Amino acid sequence: MDSIVQNAVGGLLANEAHGIIGMLLSRINAEIKLARGFKKELQVVQGQLTRLIALLHGASCQSINNPLLVDWLKNIEDAAYDADDLLDQLSYEALQTKIICTRKRDKFRLGVSKRFSRLRMGHKASDLTTLINNIYDDANKLGIRPIDVASRDVYSSRHCHPSEDQETSKLRNQRHYVDDKLLIGRDEDLTRLVKLICDPNNTNSSHLTVISIVGMAGLGKTTLCKRISKEQEVLEFFNSEIIWLVISRTYDLLDVLNRMVEMLCRKHSSMRDRQALISELHEKLKDKRYLLILDDVWDTIHWESLKSTLEEIGGSYGTTVLVTSRNKDAVGNMVTDCYDSKGKHTMKRPSIYMLQGLSIADSWSLFLARISEDSLVDSEKEVIARRMMKNCGGVPLAIRALGDLLRDQSLNRWKEIEQSHTWTKVDRNDILPSLRLSYDFLPSMTFKKCFAYCAIFGEDEVIDKNKLIYMWMAQGYLQPYEVMEDKGEEYVQHLLNSSLFQEAELDECGKVKTFKMHDLVWCLARVVSTGECLCSDGYERSNEVLRHLLVPRQSKSRELTLTSYTKLRTCLLFKEFEHPSLHFWLKCRDLRVLNIGWNWSEDLDWEPLGSLIHLRYFEIAVDNGLGVVQSNLAEHITKLYHLQTLCINNLYIVKDPCTTQFPKQIGNLVNLRHILHDDTIGIPMGLGLLTALRTLPAINLEMNWGGKLSDLGSLTNLRGTLEIHNLCFLDSEEEARDRVLDNKSYLDNLVLRWGFSKWPAVKDNPHANEILEALQPNANLKMLQIWNHDGTRFPRWLIEERSSSLSNLVSLKIYRCAAEGILTLESFRSLRFLQVEYCKKLTIILPNRGFQCCNSLEQIVVVDCYQVENLGDLSSLTQLHSLTLKSNQLVGLGSLPCIRELHTDEFVLLAQLSEDSPVCKSLEVLTLEGFHLYDNDDTTALPDQLKYLRAMQCLTIGHSECLETIPDWLGKLTSLRELHLYGLPKLKNLPSPEAIRHLSNLKTLEMAGCPLLLAGVEGESGEWLKIAHIPSFIYY
Repeated sequence: MDSIVQNAVGGLLANEAHGIIGMLLSRINAEIKLARGFKKELQVVQGQLTRLIALLHGASCQSINNPLLVDWLKNIEDAAYDADDLLDQLSYEALQTKIICTRKRDKFRLGVSKRFSRLRMGHKASDLTTLINNIYDDANKLGIRPIDVASRDVYSSRHCHPSEDQETSKLRNQRHYVDDKLLIGRDEDLTRLVKLICDPNNTNSSHLTVISIVGMAGLGKTTLCKRISKEQEVLEFFNSEIIWLVISRTYDLLDVLNRMVEMLCRKHSSMRDRQALISELHEKLKDKRYLLILDDVWDTIHWESLKSTLEEIGGSYGTTVLVTSRNKDAVGNMVTDCYDSKGKHTMKRPSIYMLQGLSIADSWSLFLARISEDSLVDSEKEVIARRMMKNCGGVPLAIRALGDLLRDQSLNRWKEIEQSHTWTKVDRNDILPSLRLSYDFLPSMTFKKCFAYCAIFGEDEVIDKNKLIYMWMAQGYLQPYEVMEDKGEEYVQHLLNSSLFQEAELDECGKVKTFKMHDLVWCLARVVSTGECLCSDGYERSNEVLRHLLVPRQSKSRELTLTSYTKLRTCLLFKEFEHPSLHFWLKCRDLRVLNIGWNWSEDLDWEPLGSLIHLRYFEIAVDNGLGVVQSNLAEHITKLYHLQTLCINNLYIVKDPCTTQFPKQIGNLVNLRHILHDDTIGIPMGLGLLTALRTLPAINLEMNWGGKLSDLGSLTNLRGTLEIHNLCFLDSEEEARDRVLDNKSYLDNLVLRWGFSKWPAVKDNPHANEILEALQPNANLKMLQIWNHDGTRFPRWLIEERSSSLSNLVSLKIYRCAAEGILTLESFRSLRFLQVEYCKKLTIILPNRGFQCCNSLEQIVVVDCYQVENLGDLSSLTQLHSLTLKSNQLVGLGSLPCIRELHTDEFVLLAQLSEDSPVCKSLEVLTLEGFHLYDNDDTTALPDQLKYLRAMQCLTIGHSECLETIPDWLGKLTSLRELHLYGLPKLKNLPSPEAIRHLSNLKTLEMAGCPLLLAGVEGESGEWLKIAHIPSFIYY
């Protein structure tokens, strides 16, 4: 067994070293061009790294089960990191020469410094050569011979990775990841558990009931719980009071209570007073039956203290704790108090539901759902797949991983995967073979490094995609330099495709925002990171190889002591320590990523920060900006010439907004690519020098920080979203004319606001028309918003059909603009989202054939826009899911198969409905407001066609002067959960008691501005008796 483990560790170290050296060699040519006077030293390093690659190829031919060989591989890894540091130092010296050399005095000082620097670098290069020579000597003693990459043919195909071009091409041809929330083969489990959870007997005998789902990792306990929490019967039984908490190994009662407060009160909570937490939760949960889901419980939980706390919080009979765990013993002692029919006290043991693996048929169905449709064209593939499926044991996570691994692969690769020794190898970490194979067959060593880096995060951590990519960039994992972010996106997508990442949350454009790693995948990442990554409790441990450290928020340590971790390259301090001290960075000079959060004080000496020459990612939480309170900090940040990402959290302006908040010398940060910020900023002086910048916070032109809007002209690499607020403060169109926006070919989303946020402009601007005309965006733009434009006309680039160059627009939103113009939708054939509100002088024109010119529309909002021509027939909009139309008449609503929301003041739309209309099966939300029931008609009831909308869940009726009654057919809308009535002065009656009793799902009734109806309700007459059973009745 020891030899197997030793061989595994050695193999990981060999892969680790190989990956680091490969990344260094791919970067070194670009650095040689940049380094000017240090080319000779860089070429020496390049030669040494090539020698190490040859040695690693030679070592790959041997079985790595010798402890001396493992130590030798560690020396290679250390040498590779030393080479990386040397490469960084050479690059920093070159950048310093370029940035500082502006005055004669500086040139003289720099010349003297450079001579000493060359001497120092020469010594370091010599030391590296000596180290690699020693590695060569040790290799000879171990019988390892270098193998030239070009000539060798013995290197195992398992270690051969495609070139970058091949890898990129393959990744781009892959489809988007398959939804990992797919639940197959659990219908019977779901039915049984829902019946168990919603058992009426629970409401008669016990304040607290415990039900646990127990099974091995990867069976889908969490996914099953998520489905349970969304079941209609469960939502009704608990009145939608469902609290979800992930527990994991690190249990802390106060942390559990704080997270309950955060979920129920929707605010941050970090109280350390148990009684105060109980009081706040009691106010929210008293007399309520709720479902508390504790996911991933281990034997570290202290049930008695948690039970007594929940009893103090209160809640009605039937309150249930649903627990998931791998260990039956961990939940077996979760007993609760119970009383029989005679009031006698007894103890009630938890109901334990043992979750089993999927059946063969269900396993196969899940496998087929993961692979592409044409993957099993070859019958031999099906035979191979069914054999490998037996090794998955019905575990959904293993099946998903296997399907993702085989998807789009050749028959030969399928055979290679089946014949892998991983299926039979003993794994002391209980890592599923299919997961391990997913890692082994990642396309390149760079992928493996990126995945292993994720071991730094804690279990069940929600990982921010962009920040993770920026951290990968900081470690040098993503090459080439020019497209690092694109590479990172591809890697995240592939890891999602491989089931190594899961539970992705998407933004409105379908791009990944966050994701998680399954517990087993996290264990795999920790194993393959070979001890380099640690999610720590803050206490210092002896670990010479630790390079990446995260101290989580729930850490119990009160002081930070990290002085022995001298090789750290990542330090993330999510916890706020009582007595912060950052002296450790005096020794951690190799840091690439540093997040200190709130762990600093105003009297802190920031000078050591400027000595972190390798730093590429810096994150800090501050109150008043970097330039107001922390001028010392701002000064030293501008010495971080390698800095790529600057993240400033919780920044808000409390002083004069015209006071510069950013470092005055921010232009020194020539490698800065991302400024991440919670609020708007002014344009700092020197911003135009940051030509590598990709991400920029929202700009507020009211803040005069020394820069001008024209400074944005040189930032041609900006991408994502650019917001400009308070355009009314722009002095003239000249600032906007200098190619400020039309050269931003990578920009996806542009937001132009004449006021701040949603507020109108605070002053008139006589140049408003010319300014907006000058701010013409690039033709590649996908989303455009214009708010509160106070000019008299819209720009030609938007409204003139032939001159409009925005044919790639997917989303167009125009709000509260008084300008005139004609918006011709035929110019925007890619449009999916159209929103125009309160633009009374804007004319919207479609061609005579109506919406057929842009039939990809998914959302239409047209409010208070009186000049709309040729809107015509909606029936071609088969993708439409949300429609808001006021003061406009359309036809074709009934034929729309996907529409889920409708907000209108026109009954003509509804009069077209029949019982067979497709919309009746899809429409879930309907708002009718500001309507007249019929032209020239004094009808006082709603049209009968509404009764066909049986999928309706939320109905809002408001602002009608003539509506007097709600018909009894409302009782046919049995899916209805919410009914909102407001601004209905003549409404007297609700439907009959019989009709309302049919609305078994109705949980919320809201009334406002309905005096006649409310008088009947308050008098507890027949109207009150109709609605007394509804759980939530709101009136005002």
